[in-house]
Amino acid sequence: MATAASSKEELQRELRLGKQRRRRQEALLALLFVAPATIITLMFRIWPVVFGFFVSLHQWRARTHNFLGLDQYVRAMGNGAYVLAFLLSALLVYGAYRALQSARQQMAEGQGNFYPFLLPGFILAVGVIALSLGFAAGINALILAGLALLVVGGGLQRWFSRRFQKPYSEVHYGLKAWQFSLLSLLALGLFAFTISEILLDSTLAFDLIGVLAPQLYLPSLGSQMLAAAILGLTLSGVLIVRWVRPRLPDDYTGDWMRGALRWVTVVLALVAIGALVYLIAAFQYDQAAASAVRNLERGDVEAAGRELTGLDRDAFRTQYGTPKGVDLANDLIAWPQVVSVSLGFFIMFVAYRLWREAAEQQATPGTGRLILLAILLAVAGWLLIGELPQAMAVGDPQFFQSLLITTTYALGTVPVQLSLGLFLAYLLFYEVRLGKSLYRMVYFMPYVAPTVATATVFGIIFSSRPYSLANRALGLLGIDPLSWLLESKGIFQIIAERLSPGVVLPDFLMGPSLALISIILYNIWVFSGYNAVIFLAGLGAIPADLYEAAKVDGAGRWQAFRRITFPLLSPTTFFLTILSITGTFRAFTHIYVMRQAAARGTADTTSVYIFLQFWQFNQWGYASAMAFVLFGIILILTLVQNEVSKGRVFYG
Repeated sequence: MATAASSKEELQRELRLGKQRRRRQEALLALLFVAPATIITLMFRIWPVVFGFFVSLHQWRARTHNFLGLDQYVRAMGNGAYVLAFLLSALLVYGAYRALQSARQQMAEGQGNFYPFLLPGFILAVGVIALSLGFAAGINALILAGLALLVVGGGLQRWFSRRFQKPYSEVHYGLKAWQFSLLSLLALGLFAFTISEILLDSTLAFDLIGVLAPQLYLPSLGSQMLAAAILGLTLSGVLIVRWVRPRLPDDYTGDWMRGALRWVTVVLALVAIGALVYLIAAFQYDQAAASAVRNLERGDVEAAGRELTGLDRDAFRTQYGTPKGVDLANDLIAWPQVVSVSLGFFIMFVAYRLWREAAEQQATPGTGRLILLAILLAVAGWLLIGELPQAMAVGDPQFFQSLLITTTYALGTVPVQLSLGLFLAYLLFYEVRLGKSLYRMVYFMPYVAPTVATATVFGIIFSSRPYSLANRALGLLGIDPLSWLLESKGIFQIIAERLSPGVVLPDFLMGPSLALISIILYNIWVFSGYNAVIFLAGLGAIPADLYEAAKVDGAGRWQAFRRITFPLLSPTTFFLTILSITGTFRAFTHIYVMRQAAARGTADTTSVYIFLQFWQFNQWGYASAMAFVLFGIILILTLVQNEVSKGRVFYG
């Protein structure tokens, strides 16, 4: 009997080991299949992004590339560049949190242990960062260190998989740990780098004030940063306590700890209020000092700089530039503006989370919560409206103009092309009986046709010549010819002049230029058919039984569309909305082809402006910095869309 039992155990062990070997072989085979795609993605997707960010931190030329840090971002966006860097750090932290929560949820479902993989994941993340920086900077030591860390991390992950984990989860948990570690390290690195840049750019201004105006009291920049750090830590402590309290056990120990945590919350709140009061007072001193030095001459600042640094005139200019009173004032208020705007965004996020919690609980917020939300939104709005325009004012006005043109272009195209695409798809699906394939092809042709060719044709259609197709169409309506792509005036200004000659509207009422309207019409023509084809696929996936049931209940066509068609098309609409918004913010080819010299300032989107800085003015680093600013804006818009769509997109 003993021999039979041992043989049975031996057989079960062999079967178990065989299953493990097969799973490892399947995992290895899967990795080999995806390895080419992974390598191509790393080489042609991720690596150019890493190198582009490296270039954006330098004054890049063919043979020289001096490190500038965030100076070119500040040149483009003013002090708003620091705020955007902090926002990106927060988004990276959020991504790391989501990866950790996903792993913890799978652990709760009994799928092994995630935590042992954090160590190899951390080593692999450091290796990837070291390897990327080594390739970007051309430092062989960093490249070798990164490769060594990748080997060590991969070996540790393999060992931990055999020691603590089932083989099937090795790749999954290892990837989650790597993602969490990489995003956390990137967030920490970006945050520390931004703080160091603020210190580097503002410390000289604070020191110069001590020489130029010793009678002014100015708190040290270090003490202000310390107060901001205390404020952030105490607010984080309040959130942690708020998360811990509901998870305490329902016994005497839990009750005692809840009481203690209430006092901890009170203490943290008092410390946070004290730090906030100190910051507000310090910011007032900063503003007063900045107001006092705005009228200083460049020579006075240079003299004070030579006295402070001991450098001669040329050396001081080489190292610090040639600041004047306005530049000095901007450096003084950079830190207060960054803190105020960042705090405004944080308060707005807290208010949004409170509202979301109330919505998820399907309960009407109480009077106290509504009052709290109103106060939070008022404070956040006051901070953002009061400080954000001033923080952005020292940036590149042409870059801001291009962002405004891009936003106008997106608002003029996305709603129209989505609505028109849905309308065409609805008509084709429910009304057209014959030739649907032909219509689909006709709708899709503008999207697949060469962009340069179709944009050139539209340039001819909207030519300023009296016999162009667009002007002939206007002539049939009794309207005088227009300049179209050569017209820099706003569309509402043109209409006002036609109705009452000599009228000049305010700038904010002139509307987009006629040249931009012409480009918008081209974009609507191209993408409406594409959207219609995608909507057709979504309409075909809706079960016909729902319409039959609605018809039995007496619902008309409009009620069926509103209650059935549109809600069930929400995934398709969400997909096309994200695709359309990101596409319009990145649009370049047809705009560059259709733009004309007379109206270039009113039709140049951000992508065109970045290309001109890169190609025409050889500002490679500056163009890369603006490209990453545009990337950050697109990323934030996408994440906002994802957050807003929760609970509104029905996937069946």
